[in-house]
Amino acid sequence: MKDPGLPPEKFVCDVITDRQLLFEECGYVTSINQIRKTFPCSMRDLSSFNQISFTATNHTELILYGEMKLFHGSGKTDVVSEPISLSGGRECLLPGETVELIFPQESFGTYGKPEGWKDIAAIEVIVKREKTDVSDAPIAINIGAVYGEYREIPAGPRLRDRGLEAMPDRCLSEKNRSLKLLSIPSYHPYPHEKADEILKGWIMGVLLPFPVPWNESPSGILEWSHFLHRHHFLREVLKSFLETKDSSCIRFLSHVIHDWIVHNPVPVESNGGAGPSWETLSAAWRLREWLWIKGIAWSCSVFKEETKALMLRSLWEHCRHLMDHKGHPNNWIIVESAALALAGIYLIEFKEAGQWLEEGVGRLEKEFGRQFMEDGVHFELSPLYHAICIHAFLEVKITAAARNIVLPEIFGSPLEKAAGYLASLCRPDFTWPSLNDSGGIAGDYCAIMELAGELFNRSDFIWIGTKGQKGVPPAETVHIYPDAGIGMIRSGYEEYGHYLLMRAGPAGMTHVHEDVLSLDVAVCGKPCLVDPGITAYAPGPLTDHYRSAPAHNMILIDGKGPVRSQLGFQERVMPAKGNLSVTLSERDSESLAAVLTGICDDYFNESGIRFIVTRKVIFTIEKYWIIEDSIEGSGAHTVTVCWQFSPGEIRIDSDTSAICFRNNEGRGLDLIPVIKGHKFNVFHSKGDMEPSPSGWVSLNGKDVAANYFRFSLTCPLPLMLTWKLYPIAKTT
Repeated sequence: MKDPGLPPEKFVCDVITDRQLLFEECGYVTSINQIRKTFPCSMRDLSSFNQISFTATNHTELILYGEMKLFHGSGKTDVVSEPISLSGGRECLLPGETVELIFPQESFGTYGKPEGWKDIAAIEVIVKREKTDVSDAPIAINIGAVYGEYREIPAGPRLRDRGLEAMPDRCLSEKNRSLKLLSIPSYHPYPHEKADEILKGWIMGVLLPFPVPWNESPSGILEWSHFLHRHHFLREVLKSFLETKDSSCIRFLSHVIHDWIVHNPVPVESNGGAGPSWETLSAAWRLREWLWIKGIAWSCSVFKEETKALMLRSLWEHCRHLMDHKGHPNNWIIVESAALALAGIYLIEFKEAGQWLEEGVGRLEKEFGRQFMEDGVHFELSPLYHAICIHAFLEVKITAAARNIVLPEIFGSPLEKAAGYLASLCRPDFTWPSLNDSGGIAGDYCAIMELAGELFNRSDFIWIGTKGQKGVPPAETVHIYPDAGIGMIRSGYEEYGHYLLMRAGPAGMTHVHEDVLSLDVAVCGKPCLVDPGITAYAPGPLTDHYRSAPAHNMILIDGKGPVRSQLGFQERVMPAKGNLSVTLSERDSESLAAVLTGICDDYFNESGIRFIVTRKVIFTIEKYWIIEDSIEGSGAHTVTVCWQFSPGEIRIDSDTSAICFRNNEGRGLDLIPVIKGHKFNVFHSKGDMEPSPSGWVSLNGKDVAANYFRFSLTCPLPLMLTWKLYPIAKTT
């Protein structure tokens, strides 16, 4: 957070007791896209410092952002071969200003397990424009001398008793305490322990001692540390208390929060960087968890008064931190803004609550217009992050209603439209596909759909949210989203229904997978051909594989698909209008034939030659699929069609190369190539890592081996390939 300018008896800042020059002034540096300056460390042991700073002057008319990376000489793990610490890239350089950029040790997130700053091989300074900045103006800055500093850091919270103005002694209203504790959609692979396990110290798959070692990183993966500091695990304990009234749950909550506050003071004059404790996104998630705890646990006598006093001061710091800083311009800002608005609604004791509410709601209104396309789809094109964003809006909507607070129009029909998109993605078994970094192949957003159904009085949302126990199923069997370029065709919402999704639109703002014209298919109610999902974001072979084109049910030319993750922001979110279309033809009162057509002209080979690929999916009145893949171009090329199955058993017909797939319930499909005049080379794998990963899907937070096929042939273009998918309800 920024220094609030309060006197020392009200707010305690760090005191710098040592400052040494690490590198001389670099001077004026310019670049087209981003500036990267690496300083090899001759003095490798920087453990006598806990902060690095340098002065920078922004010589452009653009807002620039500074980042720092530390490359460690030691600290490798089985999954991290190059230990690095990164600051997050959000330290702001305003146009024309000279500022001191401060990088506290606690604002670095680390991959690997180095011993602090004892072995730093190099320091890299990075300056870049905002992700959404489409300017072609060059970047120009002056980089001053780089200093290592040691700070005396006070115990948290920094805000002292005298700094918090007197406030009425009141808890949250019964209305707020009765609100639902919705589960938070999450991609992370860490186990969700039950409350009794958490009380024994099992947190996210690791047995931790008490007090909790907040700097723990069991495998050296940054995401684990972030989730520890976000305090999602406390929700299970709170839910257990609501069910059992066991006071040990409240003692645990009081103890953990007290300990966290003391050991994690908010960084001053830093946005929290990529540090697990005060990264803006982590601060927002933790604030939301604490609001529930304050509303429910504070009325219990075993929740310590000392913890309440510390928590009030820390809550103020959380809100000021989010007022002072914004995270990345995607789902981060929505989650942060919603947390700020919720704090403004809940924390009516604070004089600044009205400002928090106004700022939070104002940001949400702005971000909805910026981040959601006209067809209601969030611009990251990830069901997970779409769900997280509408969950944030829905929480603000329901809490504002409890206080009779009027919200902007986007909380009405535009938000309902966005919820409708999430509903249309639901498969017959009430799971969701895993497009663009959406975690496992069987996402579950039913709780969000039920809340949306209640708020918008939508019986079809409630039907999905309750898994068919209440409400009525949706009527539509065909959905097309022209901006997102995503279309779905289904037989219906019955238990043994068939479902197919195709992508033919933009890559998405972030969390991009190279999966244009890919398919996700459920037959007889169960996923069969799937987007493989992703298990973790840590750099590594499987992470790269899950995001790559060959991992998806799509077409490759000369071994490659379009590389869209490297496109500029505007190109990654450009509406798909014209690239996806659907035609319907009624044959009788109960049957419907539908044709879904996607086009992609972003295929290029290494010579820069362009190809146009058209994928046409025909859903016949007999309830099977015909897929026609047309590749336009010239010359002889290798065309490959990839098929990633969900976990199950397969048989391959050696004569026809037809694949018979069955899951453990005997449901599945026959995938039959219908190709005349050409012979395929068929590659099959299941859970392979060499020579490169293939045959993997993410399921329930784990990497699971699953059958994968590539059908390849080399021939002159143009070319038409045809496939038939026959649903099978049980083993024959």
